[in-house]
Amino acid sequence: MFISHSVADFSKKHDDCYQHSSSSTKTTFIQGLKRIEKIWGKNLCELKLEFLNDPNDFLTKLEESNYSANTNLSTLTQTVKLLKILDAPLSTYNGFLKLLKDKTIVREAERNTNIIVSIQQKPSLEVLQNKILETNPADIETYEELRMLLLVSLYTLSLPIKIRNYVGMKYYNRLTEDGYTGNYIIKNTLHIKNYKTGNSKSVRNIKITNDFLKTLLELWEEMNPHVHFLSNSSGREMLQKDVNTTLSLAGRHYFGLTLNVEDYRHLFIKDELDRDPSLRDKIELSKSLGYGSMNMVDNMTELF
Repeated sequence: MFISHSVADFSKKHDDCYQHSSSSTKTTFIQGLKRIEKIWGKNLCELKLEFLNDPNDFLTKLEESNYSANTNLSTLTQTVKLLKILDAPLSTYNGFLKLLKDKTIVREAERNTNIIVSIQQKPSLEVLQNKILETNPADIETYEELRMLLLVSLYTLSLPIKIRNYVGMKYYNRLTEDGYTGNYIIKNTLHIKNYKTGNSKSVRNIKITNDFLKTLLELWEEMNPHVHFLSNSSGREMLQKDVNTTLSLAGRHYFGLTLNVEDYRHLFIKDELDRDPSLRDKIELSKSLGYGSMNMVDNMTELF
């Protein structure tokens, strides 16, 4: 029945089976199937699902490709989903599922090791905060410099939320369109309408309480006349890659370190765990950072 299905056919079948999946989930599934086509060198309909005959042969083929370990794990994950859609024999499904679980455990162990090494090689969050607080905003002369200081301050002096929450954020008092449904900033509050926690979304208001950061927000609002909270000098909104680049440049400028968003988030978690929080506080910490479970906080609790 499915043996001659194309990527498009399975994509439609996936959408029928997972009607409430996000567009990114659907795209990831399609990418996984197209990656299989590239690795095996044939269209999916030509492969006739032969790549599902043996999970170990499948894994060998993946590891012989030029894709990274994380990409191969994603391909394996989508393949397990494909087997579920196919209602494959239990022995076949379980074989691939066991492989996925084993590889996930290995990746988790490697990730934990990398987190330990990464944090041990970096200053504490308090050290970074003190360096930022030593900065005199009055010495800032350019639009780009202030934007860089503001961004790194948001990730050291406030909750280090995921960058996607800042992309497209606008000043509430500068909105002109009716029925605006995106994120906005009003006074010292970040209003995020679709704050993603795992697979669920909710409205979340994040209050800026640090006085230094409040001062920066006031200066930025004066210097940035545009509707977008994070924008370039011409007024165009910054894309996620632009925000990442600016944050990386800020880390090198102020700390002499190359830091990404996850680095700041890990340092924030480590700082909170050093305060010996209660279980309820840990649950709230996970939710506030947008994690769908306690796994990250629990892992770091065990690591440190």
